[in-house]
Amino acid sequence: MVLYDLDSNSILGEPMKNRTKEEIVRAIKRLYEYLKQRGIQPKLHILDNEASKNLKHYITSNDTNYQIALPSNHCTNAAKKCIQVYKNHFMAGICHMDPTCPIALQCIFIPQANITINLIHASRINPKVSVWAFLNGHFVFNRTPLALVRTKCIISEDPKTRGTWDVHGKDAIFIGPALEHYCCYKVYVPTTHAERIGDSVEFFLSYTKMPAISSQDIVAHSAEQLSNALQHAHPATPYHQLGAKQIQALQQLAEIFKTMTNTGNNT
Repeated sequence: MVLYDLDSNSILGEPMKNRTKEEIVRAIKRLYEYLKQRGIQPKLHILDNEASKNLKHYITSNDTNYQIALPSNHCTNAAKKCIQVYKNHFMAGICHMDPTCPIALQCIFIPQANITINLIHASRINPKVSVWAFLNGHFVFNRTPLALVRTKCIISEDPKTRGTWDVHGKDAIFIGPALEHYCCYKVYVPTTHAERIGDSVEFFLSYTKMPAISSQDIVAHSAEQLSNALQHAHPATPYHQLGAKQIQALQQLAEIFKTMTNTGNNT
């Protein structure tokens, strides 16, 4: 289920087991409680003609009016467009899913999708902040790091709990950040069919490479360090002092490295 709150401009998704009226009411109740805890009380709920009597009763019992929009008229229900936006956002995550990721885990990827889609949208009440910041405060990446969901990873095993000859990590699938923990990740371990939270995780991307320093950057950095060391020589040292010719040759070598790397960056 996808719910759109017009004032805060938030798009929220909630997984459902089926389309029965009891399950729809449960999902709506969960989303309503999420908004109420953040000081947002729905006043008008626009929905389609699939609304059951139980759903209408729950809406009115929360001091909220409702209007039913025709299924062919998308202009009167802003949620129709937001459902499309949410689906596109969720499908973009599926495109980089690891081939070994079980398809049955799609429902547990929804919480991070709610985070990321609301981080890139501005609030209507305060356009200077994101929807997530308006509802939950600023998102601090250093405290709750994010990664690509559905990515294969290895979570380390605690030395106190693993056996003497056991492996130091287990294969897992990243499913989202651990919001209640500091600098931790939430993963799904296929061997145990359970979720786990850990602070030491190694990622293995299937379609993109992990950022790393290239050989060209290493050469440029080394040449810069060599030039600085020659230009700002350390005072008295117990080692053999280099002669003027040796220093001049090293400076020329450093300049050659810098010239080659700069030429490579320009091309």
